[in-house]
Amino acid sequence: WEMLLKVLDGCGFNDRYWVFSAATTDVAYTLRVEDLQENEVRTYENPLGTAAPAVTDILAFRTCP
Repeated sequence: WEMLLKVLDGCGFNDRYWVFSAATTDVAYTLRVEDLQENEVRTYENPLGTAAPAVTDILAFRTCP
């Protein structure tokens, strides 16, 4: 696996959905995660030749009821 992506329901903690990703690569990529209910997009990028950092975005989407 070069990349793992997980979206979690964190509504009980901070009224947000969370985005986590981990990649074992140094290739360039753009990760686009879209909330279709609220029509919001979060974009995470990694430049070529750089070890990809972990994404721990606990403020990603405000879709909670």
